[in-house]
Amino acid sequence: MKAQVEVSGDPMPRKIIVAVSDLFVQSRVLQIAHSQSIDVEVLAPPLNLPKSSEQRLVILDMDSSEYDPYQVARELKTLPGPPILFGFYPHVKADLKHRAEQAGFDHVVTNRELVTRLARLLEEWKNESR
Repeated sequence: MKAQVEVSGDPMPRKIIVAVSDLFVQSRVLQIAHSQSIDVEVLAPPLNLPKSSEQRLVILDMDSSEYDPYQVARELKTLPGPPILFGFYPHVKADLKHRAEQAGFDHVVTNRELVTRLARLLEEWKNESR
């Protein structure tokens, strides 16, 4: 499933790749990204992530049973100009945070933090990518 949000007048490609099966999280990402004029592509497993630096931010579910977020992170970090990686996990599985950090994630937050801080996280990413 691909959902595109148009970005007008911006020469630098801004794209978020979201690999999340939770429809609530998907809808929140789309809503907030749209309000900030950021492209979003929602990928359903099996993941077929582009192997280019076109994606600037990738959001992965650290507790996914549909793909290996740690392997995805390691592969993306080998790209020239790798994307910023955001991972989120259930607060009851705190060990996933450590695994995510070891795999190269730039930001790791709990599920609840992702939803409540998403607008701020996207604004920070947008500012970093300028």
